[in-house]
Amino acid sequence: MQQSLPAGLRDAAFASIQYFCHFADRESRSDSHVPGMNTRTTKQHASGNVTTGGDDGIHRYAKAQSPKNSAICHALRAEIDAALPTAASKVWHGSPVWFIGENPVVGYNVTLKHVNLLFWSGQSFGEPTLKAVGKFAAAQTQFTDLPEIDTTALRRWLKKASTEIFDYHGHLAAQRARRAKANP
Repeated sequence: MQQSLPAGLRDAAFASIQYFCHFADRESRSDSHVPGMNTRTTKQHASGNVTTGGDDGIHRYAKAQSPKNSAICHALRAEIDAALPTAASKVWHGSPVWFIGENPVVGYNVTLKHVNLLFWSGQSFGEPTLKAVGKFAAAQTQFTDLPEIDTTALRRWLKKASTEIFDYHGHLAAQRARRAKANP
């Protein structure tokens, strides 16, 4: 069940989800390369070390932030990479996002006041700390300081994100099919 948020908080939350997803429909129809949308895959070795390949736009994203927000971004990335070692990640619509298959599962973005951590299927997690956002299944939390990150909760959410995946890609494909059928 989706709870009603105060107007100001609802607007901020909706703006955040729009920031991540605004051009997703157009992108999902495009096969062309978009500058700044570099994919980075991770591989975990037997030693436990995670290596990256390709252009690392996510590192550049974090480095471009204030020192406080950069520390939050680096901490989130380390936890996400460790929990989702086979997920592909890239800077998508200006924000770091991790994908399982074709579906985005987690991402973050920096605003003037905080760092938003968004889970595309977060509403299904049953976690009161994650607040519903947007019109799909997404939920998010926000951090203003590094010590606010509860790594136990974050790891629990990431574990759920790896198995409770909102079929965002399929949802967009179904929407396009309905539109095409309605407008032959």
